[in-house]
Amino acid sequence: MRSKRILSALLSLVLVLSLVAGCFTVGAAETPSFSDVSGHWAEKALTNAVENGLLQGLNDGLMHPDDKLSRAQLAAIAVRAFGGTEEADLSAFADVDANAWYYKELSRAVAMGVLQGDGVNMRPNDNITRQEAFTVVSRLLVLTAGNGENLKSFDDNDQVAAWAEGTVSAMVENGLVQGNGNKLSPTAVISRAEFATIFDRAVTGYVRDDSWALTEVDSLVVTVPTTLKDVKIKGDLYIGDGVGAGDIVLDGVTVEGRLVIRNGAKVTLKNGAAIKGETVRKDGVTTPVVTEGSGSTGGGSSTPRKYAIKSTYTYDEVKSSFANTGIQGSVKQYVNFLTDPSYGTGNDSAFDALDLANTETFVNKDFTLKPSLFPSLRNVVSSVLSENRSTLWLAYADGGVDCVNVNTGELIAQFTAEELGIDNILLLVADSTVNNVYVISDVTGDAVTLIAR
Repeated sequence: MRSKRILSALLSLVLVLSLVAGCFTVGAAETPSFSDVSGHWAEKALTNAVENGLLQGLNDGLMHPDDKLSRAQLAAIAVRAFGGTEEADLSAFADVDANAWYYKELSRAVAMGVLQGDGVNMRPNDNITRQEAFTVVSRLLVLTAGNGENLKSFDDNDQVAAWAEGTVSAMVENGLVQGNGNKLSPTAVISRAEFATIFDRAVTGYVRDDSWALTEVDSLVVTVPTTLKDVKIKGDLYIGDGVGAGDIVLDGVTVEGRLVIRNGAKVTLKNGAAIKGETVRKDGVTTPVVTEGSGSTGGGSSTPRKYAIKSTYTYDEVKSSFANTGIQGSVKQYVNFLTDPSYGTGNDSAFDALDLANTETFVNKDFTLKPSLFPSLRNVVSSVLSENRSTLWLAYADGGVDCVNVNTGELIAQFTAEELGIDNILLLVADSTVNNVYVISDVTGDAVTLIAR
């Protein structure tokens, strides 16, 4: 029984602490292709952005992925993604041309609350900086502002503006921004490819009409009133601005992450529909979620989830796309080590030459727990303890991962092997706050799954 294992784990932990100090758009038209996207480092994200109608080519028939993104262009992407239709009065902004191509999209982005001016100017044609772009995405996703502690691991954290600290911190905490070379480059302007990559991490599916046909998706934005039936959403479900005050019916739908309501839509759960994470509303939205029969929010009969499965990567994807520093750098080193032909538990010299430091993970060189530290965790293959020793993650030999509040014994989150897409878990790797946890399979599984708040 999982509950007995958790109790055993907690008892053992007390002893230890006393001893040691695929993306798609439903209803999309045929997707154009661009010659300057093929072979680009962000080809996958750019292709998804085009397929989802977020990015469009320029007049010369090219995408120009490395061109800088303007504030007006970002406003257009936000409106296309979440379907905003209400328009704000922009007459107070002296630099906004009412006849410009961007006027309608800009007015809608302002009405959505994701783009703001300074009261005098909107700067629509200015290139947008990375921290400005991060802030827009954070507002779109209605993320809880971070406290900035996770920014201290980046060399240029002092360049993050005070007004952007909470939103940038939230983006890092949710695994949407990872930096490059241990830098966030917050004041640098963002390219079309960089923005596409970030947005691709946040949202993988869109429903824009009633012709949808899907059974499982990582995360989903719905921009029209509709009924979703028997769909499993492994991350967050966003009720976009385009729904307005319309009706959304979740019939037998399971949402592993959050339900995010950005408008006055009425959301009804029925036939066992369940929201396992939090229900979050944009400021000013007060409409309730209605349950019929066995529908449930906040977990119902299941464990409420403050965490969700964000992404799953192959070993090759980890080696080609992960950063070389921070938590991703640690994961990358482990994967490189595991796929090294010279790897072997008897190869101590090869192991000692590697810097695989991860102080929150109690493993030895054979990727097993040290029995002297965890004498009662015989079924645990890996564990991660937060730096403040309040949160414990446990991975089990028979599959599955638990997250436990050490102080109360509360089960915070629980994921099955099927949900993780990993049968043989080898290792857990996390940042010091355990807000981002990577589940690494053995070599036969060839998978790394990210769980994050």
